[in-house]
Amino acid sequence: MEKIRPIVTWCREKKPVENTKGKKPTGRNVGKLMGVMKMPLDVFFEIASHLHPLDVLQLSRVSNELRGMLLSRQSRHIWIAARKNIDPPFPDIELAISEPKLAHLLFEQVCNACGAGRAQFTNYAIVVRFCASCMKTNIKKGTTLAKELDIPKGLLPELVDLLPSVLGPRAKTQDWQPSPELKQSPSSMFYKPELAVISKRFDQLRESKDELALQRFIEQHRASALQRYNFHMAVLIWETEARTVKATGDEAARQSRIAE
Repeated sequence: MEKIRPIVTWCREKKPVENTKGKKPTGRNVGKLMGVMKMPLDVFFEIASHLHPLDVLQLSRVSNELRGMLLSRQSRHIWIAARKNIDPPFPDIELAISEPKLAHLLFEQVCNACGAGRAQFTNYAIVVRFCASCMKTNIKKGTTLAKELDIPKGLLPELVDLLPSVLGPRAKTQDWQPSPELKQSPSSMFYKPELAVISKRFDQLRESKDELALQRFIEQHRASALQRYNFHMAVLIWETEARTVKATGDEAARQSRIAE
């Protein structure tokens, strides 16, 4: 299937990037960086495994060499070890997204569509973080999207379980347990770019008369949608716990300052 990209109606102006190919890095921290690159790999991996995921993510952006090293499959153990350094502990669940993408969504606040900062809406099922404006553009009711995408009314009910619905930031997490099946309807909220891709591929398979391929497509996407939905809910529960831990720590620090 084609790659799913968010709809962009406005983009933050970016400064032109200078072509630095072939140039030597400059700055007061260059010596430190060069020291890292000369370090034995086993020593580097050991040090990196003690970092926070955000630190590893930022380190991967320092140079092309570090990016290539840290984003390779051989470095996956570093990200796993870094994730275990998160406090409170991140849930031990099967990830529905890559480790670097998870770190980006958890700890950075950049809109994945327009690039604006302080983007508050995050959904781990569809793997995006949006600002309020881009959220309204990309996420709508299934019935609304059916009209915008020219999806036949009778076809929409067949599509709604092939992708996870998008829950709002106030989704109820108390006493939540992993669901064995999705319970979604045409009026649920969906990610427009993904519904467009799913609908297009569904139509292609149906017109091809390949019933086996169509059934396989349906089964695979139902299973994927369920896993992604459950993953999103598990992360929401962790975020609630993390906010509680932070608030408790902040209050304890405040009381300590008062006592002094």
